[in-house]
Parts: sequence; structure tokens; C-alpha cells
Amino acid sequence: MATPIQEHLSPDNAKQIPATSTAQESGSAPNPSRLDSTIPVRVKVVDPLLTTGPSSPACLLRAWDTGMTLKVHCAIFRGSLVQVRTNDKILLGRARLCLPSGTEFEVSIEIVETL
Repeated sequence: MATPIQEHLSPDNAKQIPATSTAQESGSAPNPSRLDSTIPVRVKVVDPLLTTGPSSPACLLRAWDTGMTLKVHCAIFRGSLVQVRTNDKILLGRARLCLPSGTEFEVSIEIVETL
């Protein structure tokens, strides 16, 4: 039986995302720091390339050594390569989880490279 979260995902994503993460069960999940206020960033999905237009606005909600959580306006598929631009950095990462949050989406990104 699908969980309420998995019901919003496409069949491919629902199969890839377990109901509960094994990292959370084992207690080895990273400890993300919740930011007091969101930080505006720019996001662009670069693989698969969804648009040749400019990057989209997003908000950085949480950050830790190896990843971050963003609030974005449209869903990002699991495994997509994402470019995140802040005022002073460009980060490349892989989308690991995308969940609906009201009219937007919260996307967990695993950082691959910092430029």
C-alpha cells in the first residue's frame, strides 16, 4: 500500500523511494540545520535539460555538509542533475527526494561538486 507521500509521485518515483529511509531508521542520517529564514537561490535542472531558459527562483530551507533542501515551484525528478546558484557559489547536485509542500515542492539535493 502506498503512503500518502507516494500517492503524489509518478509510478517510477514511488518505486524508488521507500516509505521510510534506512538512514533515518539507523540514526545515521545527516543532521540538517534548519535556517531561521530562507535564503533565495536560483535552480536549473541540467540533466535532463528541461529548458534552455534562465534558472528558476528557489529558497534554501536547510543545509548540511553533503546536501541541502530547497523549496521550488515545480517538481524535480529523482536523480536529476541540478545546478544551484547562491550569491557566491555554484553547486551541482543530484535530486534525491521531491515531496509536495502546499503549492510548491521540497527537494533534497545531494551535493556532487562546488564551483
